[in-house]
Amino acid sequence: MKEKLLELFEQNRGTLISGSDIAKSLGVSRAAVNKAISGLRDSGYKFDATSRLGYVFSEKNDIISPSGIYKYLNGNKHKIVHLDEVNSTNTALKELAQNGAQEGTVVVTEMQTGGKGRRGKRFFSPRGCGVYFSLLLRPRLKAADSVFITVAASVAVRRAIKLLLHADTQIKWVNDVYFNNKKLCGILTEASMEIESGYLNYAVLGIGINIKPPENGYPEEFAFKTTNLSEISHPLPDDLKNKLIAEVLTQFDRLYETLEQKDYIEEYKEASCILNRKIEILAGSYAGPAVAEDIDSDANLIVRLPNGNTAALNSGDVSICL
Repeated sequence: MKEKLLELFEQNRGTLISGSDIAKSLGVSRAAVNKAISGLRDSGYKFDATSRLGYVFSEKNDIISPSGIYKYLNGNKHKIVHLDEVNSTNTALKELAQNGAQEGTVVVTEMQTGGKGRRGKRFFSPRGCGVYFSLLLRPRLKAADSVFITVAASVAVRRAIKLLLHADTQIKWVNDVYFNNKKLCGILTEASMEIESGYLNYAVLGIGINIKPPENGYPEEFAFKTTNLSEISHPLPDDLKNKLIAEVLTQFDRLYETLEQKDYIEEYKEASCILNRKIEILAGSYAGPAVAEDIDSDANLIVRLPNGNTAALNSGDVSICL
């Protein structure tokens, strides 16, 4: 009932709809409509000033919902699963994947209690402050090439923000989107591999984008290296969360169709915020200072080491020396 009502209101944002028309459309009583709308209000949805004439779903509502996302998506590639709160959207989606969920399934949430980053890092995911979602993929792709999913996703996020907020963001190899030298978006791809073939069984692509700061500020470990979309655009556009999720999915779908052609690598390279800068390599066969010189056609980071030699990094993590 709630989702059907939300779908009706999403299709008629800012338009007065009478209670009797709603009841007729949904095939329920007026009392059921009133109860459902009270439930929406309790969930945080706002209705503009109304009288006995009916209800006006506010243009200012910015709460994630399947119907809100579908409104901005073209086609039926995705099944949206909304969970109010979850440990991690990646973890939740992996469970669905193991039970046969179809490619294109998306888990979205308002809050992660155990949001994950690379190398066991925490991704801070407070309620109402960002969009946190994971996409299930079943590509015929070798496990070694799964990095291209992450690379394409970072380009998709960058394109979506450019379209919706008219702002240029940067990409920090291999999986973060930055603005003004601070982390705006984290991307984590986790995969299940077929041991015998070396190909992926499935991949779960997790994306978290910071929309606004938490009321009490960021925890100390994130405070000086985290940013959000409210620092790019103020005020933020109406219904940004649903629009942003839909646009990232749309942009990624286009890149995914020709993933192995790697047409997005040049854009990824051009958006890099670490090339020609001193960096610290944090993990891998070598850990220590280097200079980031290039990103090759396989998305490897080409670095110059203190001894003058070059090395190609295909995994690991780096930090920028400011």
